[in-house]
Amino acid sequence: MSAERDDLAAQLAAFETARSAGDGLAAVDRWRTRVLGAVIGIATAGLLLVTAYLPVTVSLIGFMGGMIGYAIVISLVIAWYLRSRRATARGFSTRYAVGLGGTMLLYVIGVIAATVVEARDWWIWVPAAVLVALPAVIVPAGARR
Repeated sequence: MSAERDDLAAQLAAFETARSAGDGLAAVDRWRTRVLGAVIGIATAGLLLVTAYLPVTVSLIGFMGGMIGYAIVISLVIAWYLRSRRATARGFSTRYAVGLGGTMLLYVIGVIAATVVEARDWWIWVPAAVLVALPAVIVPAGARR
């Protein structure tokens, strides 16, 4: 009986050690999640500005450069995140999908507005770009362990 208690105590101690290590990894991953969301949101906001100020009809080279730059930034940040993560916070996938989906929905609305609205004043498009970035920046960062 004493051997069983010692064995249970050792298992409990191992569990507590692993749990505290997992808490630390999850905290680091929350930081990485915030960086991932911020970079994706800011890149998408930048892409909206490229779409508004350099549409295909104005500058095909500028528009394509913006699209290629966006694809490179997104690919690099996702590769960095996948290589560096060790633990994923509970609910991360759902929150990330909601944040990214919200950003993409607002981007599409922005692109439609860019084709309809003739004005290219900064006070219209810079706040619109910030609004586009917000879901990707805020929503995934709220994921909890």
